Amino acid sequence: MRVAWVTRQAWFRGGAEHYVASTARRLAERGVHSTLLYDPTCPFDTDFAAPFAGAFPLVDIRAQVTDLKPDVFFLHQWPGPEVPEVLARTGIPVARFLHDHRLFCLREHKVTALGRRPCTRITGLKCYACPGFLQRSPRWPGWRLVGLASLRREQAANRCLDALVVPSSYLRDHAIAHGFPADRLHVIPLFVDPPPDATPVTPRDADRLLFVGALTRGKGLDLLLDAMERLPPRVRLTVVGTGPQAAWFRRIAERRGLDRRVAFLGTLDTASLEAQYRTAVCLVLPNRQPETFGLVGPEALRHATPVVASRIGGVGEWLQDGVTGLAVPPCDPAALATAIRTLLDDPARAAALGRAGRDFVAERLRPEAHLDALTSLLGRLAARGAGEVR
Repeated sequence: MRVAWVTRQAWFRGGAEHYVASTARRLAERGVHSTLLYDPTCPFDTDFAAPFAGAFPLVDIRAQVTDLKPDVFFLHQWPGPEVPEVLARTGIPVARFLHDHRLFCLREHKVTALGRRPCTRITGLKCYACPGFLQRSPRWPGWRLVGLASLRREQAANRCLDALVVPSSYLRDHAIAHGFPADRLHVIPLFVDPPPDATPVTPRDADRLLFVGALTRGKGLDLLLDAMERLPPRVRLTVVGTGPQAAWFRRIAERRGLDRRVAFLGTLDTASLEAQYRTAVCLVLPNRQPETFGLVGPEALRHATPVVASRIGGVGEWLQDGVTGLAVPPCDPAALATAIRTLLDDPARAAALGRAGRDFVAERLRPEAHLDALTSLLGRLAARGAGEVR
């Protein structure tokens, strides 16, 4: 089978790009021939392209179809309706992986601009009251307008694709509510590597919490800093990640006298991050914005580290409240602090939740399960032709 992966960013920018490179590598080991088409105006990383038999800028799709002869396109992060429309016109089957809420929110994050609350509404005229149509822009005057007409055109272009892969039942239901055909939506949960057979014996720091994620308001780090004020002074927090609000979060920690209790480590390599997972009491995910899956949580569970997370979005696909961690209402620092305190005060329970989480990801989030389902779907598309697999 020959798969042409289409993704705008050909470098390790975020979770979607890491998924593309990792999954293409694993499929290559199964004999799948993969090529990469990317936006030539974006950065290019040769390491990112390594799993592919070839990597080419997307410049003339008709000529490239003739040269590459793909059996199926696998589309990922690419804004706008133009690329889905062009791919659909080639006659080659097209599957798209929906990594985020771009097709379902003018602001893309499903968090209200006013009040910073999770949004569950269907896109419509009410979005203009958010005001979700006003977004920051690097160009003068620093703002740009995003209208429903362009979003609806993008939704229409993607509804016509042959298959849409989503990582959670939550996102499938949200897509259906937006008019996407249920029979074209395929839930294939994300995966993590199996738990290590011989985990280094490293004692956990009984008073250290861990946050891993982009430093944006949607991820809710400010809510966790609020919760930190409600916890005993001995409790410390390690923050891993970078983002546009990094300086703002640092200022919050300083103003609240938390700067000596909160360590901002920035981005870590894989080995260093795994060491953080192994030694923390728990991972805290205080999201405002719904996660379509929330892969950071299973990555912590892989190391038997329990998770405290907002009960929102696709987190419920792997966070079983009271079994693999603790779920709390979103935007509730008091409830967040109470759940964290529960694990700090009961190390035996925290350890039991972590072990259950490790068993869950080992059984339910195996790479083989994801790859089997994805290979089967792409193979059926390739064998039967456009429009026949729903």
